[in-house]
Amino acid sequence: MNKNNVTIIIPVYKDFSTLKKCIQSLKNFVDSRHKILIVNDCSPETNIGKNILEEIDKDSRFNYCKNNQNLGFVRTCNKAVIELDKSNNDVLVLNSDTEVTDNFLEEMIDILYDCEKHGIVCPRSNNATILSIPLNYDEDRSKIIQESYECYLKIKNLLPRFNIIPTAVGFCMLIKRELINRYGFFDEIYSPGYNEENDFSMRINRYGYSSIMANHSFVFHHETKSFTLHGKKELNEQNQKILLERYPYYLNLVNNYMNYQINPVDHFSDVIDNSFSKKTRVLFSLYNLPVMHNGTSEYGLNLLSNFIEKYKDKYDIDILTIPAGAEFHKLSEKYNNIFYPDTISKHYHITICPSQIYDLRHLLLLNKFSLRILVTMQDIISLRCRYLYMEDPSLENLFALTLMSSDGIIAYTNYSAKDLLTYFEPLSTNNKKTNIRVILNGISDEMPDLEKYKHEIPFEEYVLIVGNDYHDHKSVKDCINHLQGMGVNFCVLGCSDMGKKNIKCYPSGFLYGAFIDALYHFAELVIFPSTYEGFGLPLIKSLFHSKKVVVLDNEINREISNEYGKEDFLFFKTYDEIRDHILNCKKTPFRKNNQARTWEDVADDTEKFVEEILNTKIDSKALGKRWYSLLSIEQQIREKDQQIIAWKHELNKVINRRFYKTLDHFFQKTRIYKLYGRIKELGK
Repeated sequence: MNKNNVTIIIPVYKDFSTLKKCIQSLKNFVDSRHKILIVNDCSPETNIGKNILEEIDKDSRFNYCKNNQNLGFVRTCNKAVIELDKSNNDVLVLNSDTEVTDNFLEEMIDILYDCEKHGIVCPRSNNATILSIPLNYDEDRSKIIQESYECYLKIKNLLPRFNIIPTAVGFCMLIKRELINRYGFFDEIYSPGYNEENDFSMRINRYGYSSIMANHSFVFHHETKSFTLHGKKELNEQNQKILLERYPYYLNLVNNYMNYQINPVDHFSDVIDNSFSKKTRVLFSLYNLPVMHNGTSEYGLNLLSNFIEKYKDKYDIDILTIPAGAEFHKLSEKYNNIFYPDTISKHYHITICPSQIYDLRHLLLLNKFSLRILVTMQDIISLRCRYLYMEDPSLENLFALTLMSSDGIIAYTNYSAKDLLTYFEPLSTNNKKTNIRVILNGISDEMPDLEKYKHEIPFEEYVLIVGNDYHDHKSVKDCINHLQGMGVNFCVLGCSDMGKKNIKCYPSGFLYGAFIDALYHFAELVIFPSTYEGFGLPLIKSLFHSKKVVVLDNEINREISNEYGKEDFLFFKTYDEIRDHILNCKKTPFRKNNQARTWEDVADDTEKFVEEILNTKIDSKALGKRWYSLLSIEQQIREKDQQIIAWKHELNKVINRRFYKTLDHFFQKTRIYKLYGRIKELGK
């Protein structure tokens, strides 16, 4: 496709000092085949014309003229393009408060002619709404001009050469001349300025011509103030009303772009370049924190407290949770950096999620707010046991989506890591290799005062059984059925009452932590009969309280015993072997194991993994695959939610109409109809 030469139109009103930078940059970076037309719109600065002429000084590329009267930006552009420039060149409208960079124009021309339907091309900038780098920055952009350009240089090659955008941005826009000839230029109803470029973009788009963002072209925008702040707001509001009357879909078009079409490198540019945050931002996501005390909540809370204590000076750490979880675990009493799904707003370099993702909306939220994602996968029992699987078959796809979307996966043991990869290998449609790290659990190194809880335990001597009675793989019911009649007292942690004098049951989830510790501490022996665990925190509890623990003889328990001390594990293959272990057990005194892993060790290993992920070069293709696939799901969910809201609204209208119609009919048949009518009139 043949490429035209370009006429650069620069309307000037005031602020020669900024214009001078613009002229100098054009001298340096515009080829001689192009023309530059500077139009003085009756500037109040008396010497500005003389200064411009001195600055362009016989440079054949430049022409200068002055309006007879002040026309404003819109009319000045129209006059320059239609009357003053007699060439058939394409047109670049350029604000006088800009500063161009090397190759900016040739790159824009290449993009303009890359496709017949490319109508307008704009460059990237430090301050130009949807063209800005970094895109998400709420503070004063005039203070980060150079930092913005450096950020552009860092992310430039991670971006495609161009993106289609909903509308052009008027500070610098290259337009095909044929479109101006065919459809006209700026509508002077928007004079003196604001929204004229949006109107033009919408107009040519009705005929299939797109506005394009050239990602490998950059123009500084210093944004001098031709209008007062009040005047700017008034003009913008007035002209936007006109725009929306013509193109009612305009705002939805822009919102849709920002929500679902933005490139992820653009979206996360403020954290890809560390210049815009004092410390690396880490989000600790407790979104799926159970509203109860169990192994998942204990792991998450212990990792959180130790990570914050150890690394609060290195990282800027926030906590994401839901109100119910925060209230149950009293998070607000311990931390002041808590956010909820509807209050989180800034971007994070990485999210640490210390549990599996059980809610698709959780993953969609992390996709929007976190550049990198690190997830702990405890186990896949909910997939292995098909009775659990059928409670929520969607978990299989959600876990697969989590694996494909995460930059790192933490597994408790080598066994659980192998089980995870083995299960999902046949289901994988992604060539990305799972970055999985085994990080063993820790043992608390603080012993609470437990003597005060001893009187709450009904037995002087007892064996503690840990599990629950609603998951078959925990094997608690089977275990108790085989152990009855031994003349031994049992405390069962995680089960409902069984009506036996020698068995005291404690339902899972709502006991306070210190009392749970007391149950372990005063037991003769701990039995953890589960057939499937990713790790099983009762093992940690037992070891902390110096209790021997009876466990199934399987691969994962053998692995844990090798790591934490074989002498503390008693294995069984049949329930009769558990009876033998109970009969042979001797109560052991508390002995603190100074060699055992602590939660601080877990936090250290997690931080090393975090640092390793952060130091890995960004794979823009993998990021894009995650980003757009999850955005597509989010968009579908949002559209369905909006449909449901609309249906409910219509249903309520129908119900209300029928209700009042029925009420009217009822009162018409009664003697108090007149009173009812009077009440209605008063209500109006």
